[in-house]
This record gives sequence, C-alpha cells and structure tokens, in this order.
Amino acid sequence: CWEGGQAGLGYRCVIGPCWVMAVFTMMLIVGVAFILLRLAFSKVPPPVFAVLLLLALTTLVFFILTSTTDPGITPHHPTPPPPPAVWTFHSPTSSFQPPGTKFCSECGVFIEEYDHFCPWTGTSIGKGNIRYFYLFICTMCSTLGLVLVALIVEELRS
Repeated sequence: CWEGGQAGLGYRCVIGPCWVMAVFTMMLIVGVAFILLRLAFSKVPPPVFAVLLLLALTTLVFFILTSTTDPGITPHHPTPPPPPAVWTFHSPTSSFQPPGTKFCSECGVFIEEYDHFCPWTGTSIGKGNIRYFYLFICTMCSTLGLVLVALIVEELRS
C-alpha cells in the first residue's frame, strides 16, 4: 500500500495495490450516475432530481473516502513486545502479529479489525475505513433504488 502524508485533520491517504480498479470503479460510478441522472432529469420533479444528485455525489465521496483512508495498517514488529502482550509470530512477514489484526495478503500488511479486501475500492477494509465502506454501499443502493422508484412512478403516470 502507498501511504501519503497527513492533510487537514489528521487524514492519512493510503492507496491500495489495486488502485487501477479503484479508478475504474470511480469512472463507473460517475458514468452510471450521469446516465441515470440524465434519464431522470426530464421525468422527475426538481426536488427529487436534487435528492438524486446529492445521493450520487455522496456515493462518490464515500467511495473516495473508502478507497483512500487508512484501513488500520499496523507496522511490522521484528521483535516481540514486552510481556504481558501475547503476539504470534507471522513467518511470511518475519514479524510479530499484534492481537486484533489479520494479515492482508493482497496489501502485504497487518490490518486492525480486518474485514475483507475489496477489489472494487482497491484496498483492504478494516477498522479505519469500514464506516465509509458501509456508507458507500448504503448511499449507492439508495441512489439506485430512488432512481428506479422515480422512473417507475413517472412511467405509471404517463
């Protein structure tokens, strides 16, 4: 994983190994949102369109936050910590593994509260970015659901 500096309020930008897929996903989100919003523009009332636009932009923001926020990367520890800490030795990395972490083979690092590796976001999902991941999924589903409902209602009216 590539780590950038801290900016603003302690935000640490981390780019995962599948950054190309993250760029592709971002273009897909923007493309699909553009097509759906264009379809909905002439068929839904302006307040509904404004909500759709806001949801689409929020989806994009949460996607970017998910794919660039530190998922909970912990440093490698070549020596064991002092007692009473109980860490296990992870031979592939020649490092001691802190409790509550899992090794992500795609990123090659230990992640606190590791959930999974998401190829769509190009990074691991863990303690640091899981809330953004859930918000991304919720806003994406809400956007698509609202577009479908709005288009169906408008189609039934005509």
